Amino acid sequence: MYFVCSSLTWYTKRLAHCEQRDLKALSEKVKWILSEAEDLRSKYPDRAQALDDQRVDIEEAWERLQQKTTSKRSNLTQEEQLQKFQDDYRDLL
Repeated sequence: MYFVCSSLTWYTKRLAHCEQRDLKALSEKVKWILSEAEDLRSKYPDRAQALDDQRVDIEEAWERLQQKTTSKRSNLTQEEQLQKFQDDYRDLL
């Protein structure tokens, strides 16, 4: 049973690492999109409102994703602590 739990812990850590790497790439993409939106806004002032609306949508979606990621990370940390406690408990028996 210990091996399965350790494998699960390893897997969740690996998954979290991959998600963090993906978020970094997404962060760069969001920055690029927002920069492009600003360039387009200056080139097409008559479309400024539509571009601003889309920019706000992107920023809000990015913020929601970051909040969900933070929450998930917190949950993973709690799960790891629980797993460590259970492993220690099992070792004492």
